[in-house]
Amino acid sequence: MGDCHGTSCQVLGSDHGSAWGSTDFGCWGSYAIYVSAALSTFPCQGSTLSAQVSGAAAGGAGGAAAVGDPHLRNVHGERFDLMKPGKHVLINIPRGAGAERALLRVQADARQLGGQCADMYFQELNVTGSWAEAKQAGGYHFSVSQGGDVATPEWVAFGKVVLKVVHGRTDSGLSYLNVYVKHLGRAGFAVGGLLGEDDHTGIVTPPEACANRLALVDSTEGGQAAPSVLSVAEASLA
Repeated sequence: MGDCHGTSCQVLGSDHGSAWGSTDFGCWGSYAIYVSAALSTFPCQGSTLSAQVSGAAAGGAGGAAAVGDPHLRNVHGERFDLMKPGKHVLINIPRGAGAERALLRVQADARQLGGQCADMYFQELNVTGSWAEAKQAGGYHFSVSQGGDVATPEWVAFGKVVLKVVHGRTDSGLSYLNVYVKHLGRAGFAVGGLLGEDDHTGIVTPPEACANRLALVDSTEGGQAAPSVLSVAEASLA
């Protein structure tokens, strides 16, 4: 479907919603999607597929994450895509507190890589607040320029909240940052930010110039779009 995001990505079938942005998915992550480039064959057919759970989804109350380009899951388990570039507050504890009074504040800089309307990725991330200052003077700063592919990332505790920043790289070589958080529900305070309880409706709509970019491409001479072969493997998660 080309460069689709959120609810603009339609899902084949109706077992668990009709688009990637749907919230009626039950246990998120219990389905794996495999796509074949051929119309009549599937390279994994007959193979035994297994699932592996890692990251914030695997542990603790109040797990949240911001990964990829970027796909976010907040403390309530709601999933949405960040569609606007700029600096965004992912976590703010207590909710509504200014930067100078925050116990924990995580702010990420999302940038479009590859021109106008291209996918966005987190390039920088700052962890500040009194909890961060207690661990390290000045808090923590992460950037793609740090080249964190070599070192194994570690979970860092800020009060009851545990956070990990992981360096990622696209197939085309673009570097970005992933953020995983555990135990936001145990923070002891209301949690603000996009990964907390703040409203995210303002960041899931693409800029007007990019809103109409998506289009179905007719690639056949007779005006009939060629079907895709899609196989869904259901995995049981322990």
